[in-house]
Amino acid sequence: MSRDLRGQASEVLRVYGEIGRRVSATGVDGISGLLELHGRLERALRDVSAKEVEWALDRIKGVLDEMIRVDSELRRLQRILVALDLESGEPMRPAERASG
Repeated sequence: MSRDLRGQASEVLRVYGEIGRRVSATGVDGISGLLELHGRLERALRDVSAKEVEWALDRIKGVLDEMIRVDSELRRLQRILVALDLESGEPMRPAERASG
């Protein structure tokens, strides 16, 4: 019986050490640090609903999509201005571009 208990204890210590090593390799301060992070994450998740996070992500995606669209339009306008400059043979000054 005591041999079996020693073997189990040895196995627990080996696994505990391996888990601690792998957790530490990620920058977390061992198993105690992992448990602390777990507690903090649980508290944070209680305070924020999945719907709130989903709403925020949808809004962020919408803003990014709009920024990409605006960037595309600005690039298209830049190509038009370059083409107009090349067509006229003389570069337009910024004031001329603004007034058309």
